[in-house]
Amino acid sequence: MAGLCLLAVLAPSAAVAARYGAARAALGGTTTYGTVASVTGTCMPAQTQRRGKPQTTCTFTITMAQATITVTALTTTVWIPYSIPAVVAGFVAGDAVVVKASGSPLVAQKVTFNTTPFPVPPAKLKQTTGRYVSATATQLVLSHGAKDLTFTITPNTRYREKGKSVTAPTYATGEALRVFSQLYTDGNQWATAVWITTPKKSKK
Repeated sequence: MAGLCLLAVLAPSAAVAARYGAARAALGGTTTYGTVASVTGTCMPAQTQRRGKPQTTCTFTITMAQATITVTALTTTVWIPYSIPAVVAGFVAGDAVVVKASGSPLVAQKVTFNTTPFPVPPAKLKQTTGRYVSATATQLVLSHGAKDLTFTITPNTRYREKGKSVTAPTYATGEALRVFSQLYTDGNQWATAVWITTPKKSKK
């Protein structure tokens, strides 16, 4: 009987387990990215608060592909400029941003920002294969299954054809391509490399 009582004390109830799971999820937070639409208040204190009750420093809105959300920053929020221009300009409307936040409404734990779009952590490379549709100086479109995919092209994009690096690729409609890309804060896939995989027919 004593053993049963001990087990009853040690075994957590379903409600306690649920609360514990919710607390763990809140601590983990979620990652949100987009463009800063507006800022209210002074977001970046002289230093991050380590002790005491956190105080609200500002609120800001983030525009994403399908929604606009509001985030609250506290004196405990960690601010990370992505580049020297971001250090100089500070956190302002128009910035590209990645926010780790938790709770409802969202409270920022860490904010990384930049004056231009940057890779969304963990910035893994994605491989996509498809057929060439069209290209401009800033975009590449290829068909992938039943849909067309658009990639952002930059001066840093690298190209390979017949296993060799090329600076000015020549595409043919329907040509097989392999694109290596990263997701950026503007919601687009930015191509880091494009491989032309269709063998060129030799001229007789």
